[in-house]
Amino acid sequence: MIPEPERLSQWKINNGDWEKQTNRSAIIGTLVHYRILNELAPQALELPDINFDDIPKDALKRVELGHIMWDELALDVGHPRKVERLAICKQFKFAGKPDLVAPINGVYTLVDLKTSKEIHDTHRLQMGGYHELLDRTPEQAMLVSLHPNERGNSFMRAHTETIERKALDVYADKFLDITKEFHRKNLTEKLMKENEMQYEDENAN
Repeated sequence: MIPEPERLSQWKINNGDWEKQTNRSAIIGTLVHYRILNELAPQALELPDINFDDIPKDALKRVELGHIMWDELALDVGHPRKVERLAICKQFKFAGKPDLVAPINGVYTLVDLKTSKEIHDTHRLQMGGYHELLDRTPEQAMLVSLHPNERGNSFMRAHTETIERKALDVYADKFLDITKEFHRKNLTEKLMKENEMQYEDENAN
């Protein structure tokens, strides 16, 4: 529903193997998420569905760097905690799994981990969607960028962005507007077919 940013389009043009690079980053991101969130979860999380042969050779190093950056934030993550728990909005027909919902330094917070080197407005919209799924109960949201690559994060430091409740409500409203437009255009069936084709391609390989 959101046009591809011009910078991303240009990056794809300049990088012939962009799909391979994107897949590599996605795998490392998935592993960083699992490493951190599995320690925080009340019970062990399901292992990521990743083909062992697809895991980059430097994945362990990247995952450990991401974990170190998270630990250096020294956030006080309290209880109760919800980690990667599926939430469904039947009224507006969408669902998602927020990474973490818990008191952070005493404030009930929606937390999302990213391994991209920048925080984008689409990430903020995603938080708005999660906020709606949680009945808008979080007092704030926190985006945490853990980019484990020296080329984009030379000092190997985590970057955080806190979204206060008022702004989070605005993003939730924007997300709902996009969701309503999506369903108005009857794009659900098209998306399901695209996902089915992608699944068949992955399994064929």
